[in-house]
Amino acid sequence: MSLINESNRKWWILAAMGASLSMVVMDETVIGVALPTIRHDLSMGAVGSHWVVNAYILLFTCFAATAGKLEDIFHLGKVVIAGSTIFGIASIGCALAQNGLMLILSRGLQGVSGAVLFTVSVAVITAVFPPKERGLAFGIQTAVGGTFIALGPMIGGFFTEILSWRWVFLANLLVIGFVYTIILTSWKPTNQRPTFKYFDWSGFLLLIGGLGSFMSGLMQGPQWGWSNPAVISLLVIGFIWLVIFARIETRKKSPLIDLRLMAIPEFTGPTLLLFHAETLKLSMLIFTAQYMQVVLGMNALAAGFAMLPAVVSMPFTSYIAGKASDRFGPGWLTLIGMIIMASAALATGFLMPFKRYELLVVPLFLWGSSMPAIYVPGRNALMNAAPSNLAGQAAGVQLTFQFLGGALATAVCGALVVITGDYRSALIAPPLLSIFFVWLAWRTIPRTA
Repeated sequence: MSLINESNRKWWILAAMGASLSMVVMDETVIGVALPTIRHDLSMGAVGSHWVVNAYILLFTCFAATAGKLEDIFHLGKVVIAGSTIFGIASIGCALAQNGLMLILSRGLQGVSGAVLFTVSVAVITAVFPPKERGLAFGIQTAVGGTFIALGPMIGGFFTEILSWRWVFLANLLVIGFVYTIILTSWKPTNQRPTFKYFDWSGFLLLIGGLGSFMSGLMQGPQWGWSNPAVISLLVIGFIWLVIFARIETRKKSPLIDLRLMAIPEFTGPTLLLFHAETLKLSMLIFTAQYMQVVLGMNALAAGFAMLPAVVSMPFTSYIAGKASDRFGPGWLTLIGMIIMASAALATGFLMPFKRYELLVVPLFLWGSSMPAIYVPGRNALMNAAPSNLAGQAAGVQLTFQFLGGALATAVCGALVVITGDYRSALIAPPLLSIFFVWLAWRTIPRTA
């Protein structure tokens, strides 16, 4: 009897998409602990080591929306195989890097292929699961991905200390092998019909140039200073290019991104909600961990373990959020999740001056437990709102906004910490905007199944 049959085929595909997502998101966080060793081994300077992280995030964000377009014009199974292959080649390049330039270029290629894999995983789940089961499917995927985000620093520390930092990247090949096996044996073409006629190169160049310039400005602002002419120029040029892109794309018959998606309130509302949730997530994960090291005197590995209360419940609450979204609708969940997540971030910030880790455990636990109640139903709501022939673009646009939120949180909150000399400013500022996003969720996300 075959292990994979028609009755469980979609669950094996979900397992493959969960593994793929885990690999992509873990490569965002696993590098942090290994970076000091990498910097020493490859004789890299501070700027070079900074771009080992930034190259991945920058290219990921820039190519997410474009990757979504590819998934609407090519068969999804082929996109998964192609994306996995390129990610594997990039991972080998990282593992074999003999200098900083090779590592940064390979990390950039990881970012491009990671954007393809992340967006295609959402499109595949949307194609395989009916609307009444998508909440559960996204919940399981989020649970797996969230677990590996949390494990990233510990896995990176283990490989770096016990084996070599190069195994941080070589381990990806095991995941890619699993994804290959499942897709090649289980994937069946859907009713999706490729509609490729020509590729919108002018739109592509405007989008990549605009996002690349704007993101580079955000990333370099904390290092170069926000009043630096280069930073201001990058931000202004990026903004102008994106405005031009939007104006041109709305006039094309076959645009790179169908911006009519943004005219659908039920799509735009959850997309902006996830943008804000990402600012809450990154500000908490980055600056609480820094606070534990700088203020409480923990080392990197100890700080990673100290953040466990924030993620230990995530696999369970993701599953619950997925089931609840299918049964009760996404609206109430996102409202409650946003209120708890913002309140927990505020509480963490206000408790930091006491310099006692045990006071942070409960807020961290509540924060992590509530996060799936935003991401799972929010992603479910926006994918249900998007036309089926634009599922890839919908996933790509949402992901672009999500990573922009993370980059904005890192840049602005980092600047606040430098200006105030106080880590709690990074945790208190983002929740102050949550009232608007709670209202937005109330207006745009369905409160019935």
